[in-house]
Amino acid sequence: MKLDDAGIARDQIGGTFKQYLFNSLKIYSNARYDLTGEVFSEVLVGLKYYPNSDLVLTGEWYQSYPVFDNSSIYSVFAVDRYQEAVFKADYTINDKVTVNAGYTRQIYEEGDDTNVYDIGTRIRPIEKLQLGLDYNYQNGYGGSLNGGALKCPTSPSSLLRFLAVFTTTHTNATRQPVVRLPVNIGWALNTSLLKT
Repeated sequence: MKLDDAGIARDQIGGTFKQYLFNSLKIYSNARYDLTGEVFSEVLVGLKYYPNSDLVLTGEWYQSYPVFDNSSIYSVFAVDRYQEAVFKADYTINDKVTVNAGYTRQIYEEGDDTNVYDIGTRIRPIEKLQLGLDYNYQNGYGGSLNGGALKCPTSPSSLLRFLAVFTTTHTNATRQPVVRLPVNIGWALNTSLLKT
């Protein structure tokens, strides 16, 4: 429950379910229900299949419906439901290299649906450094996009963790190539190690 000056701004309940079956299946779900709007604002249902210790196959269905505070001006406007179906595979080649591939179908009530294809790898050349390389192709709502990301998280010590992300995207939605190369660098301090 969320309160504001006008009273109850938002009233929601939610739940999580997880069950392992036959030592190789995991079924899980999350749901959030808005009591005021009488609508599920988020639903996730997923299945993970582990045929062996190196391979994980995942299928998920997700739905979201925007919900605003009761006192918000946006609560009087009509909104559309969003859904997506995800299928992906993760394979561990050895303790230093993993690969992944996936397909996502994004479903919009208004406008075209979108197909998203992902492929990537994670390489750990040394213990404290991991390199992630991902390629993404998207076609449908909003035109066609393709691009990639290089992620370099590292932990020089158990106290600090750094992350640098380089991404580039090319779009032909307007038939004009657009290339962006933003660089994000962040760090985190593990405060639990500072407690005595």
